[in-house]
Amino acid sequence: MRNAAGVCASLGKKFGLITNARMLAYRPFREELLDGGLAYVYMSLHGPREVHDEVTRVSGAYEQSI
Repeated sequence: MRNAAGVCASLGKKFGLITNARMLAYRPFREELLDGGLAYVYMSLHGPREVHDEVTRVSGAYEQSI
């Protein structure tokens, strides 16, 4: 990811993600993205806790995303 951010920066572009944000719950991954120049995140949230977990088929996905 850091390489992608570096390429974008060298072209004068911003680097961002469209994600369910679950991996952003993990500090090392999140810090790598931020250190690499992450400019924005568009996060998908499919509804209240029960709906989101059902759509993603992962118990606890809502909590990880929030």
